[in-house]
Amino acid sequence: PTQGAKLCLNVLSGDANKMVVGIDNYAAEIHLAGGKESQSITLSPADFLDADGNALDSWQGIKELSLAPSKTLRSKKEGAKPRQLGSGQWQGGPPRFRSLSWVDSAP
Repeated sequence: PTQGAKLCLNVLSGDANKMVVGIDNYAAEIHLAGGKESQSITLSPADFLDADGNALDSWQGIKELSLAPSKTLRSKKEGAKPRQLGSGQWQGGPPRFRSLSWVDSAP
């Protein structure tokens, strides 16, 4: 992805849920409204935080994308508590992912 790109996904969830989008050791918690209409989500690197609350600087060098109902982020700092995102329990049927793409937001 380019410098100004954003990660866009379109998700259909029949019930209200929390979903975690993870990139490497960073994650963003998304609130899905639920219902019969799909929901568009647009994320920038700054939306992804690590266990210590630091934002992802850029998309450069990323290796792994995950989509899950919950995720535990662990800090590399000694004695730091893990950061739990999502609810861990998905309500209703599985989500349907309609699209996943990079969208260039540069002029």
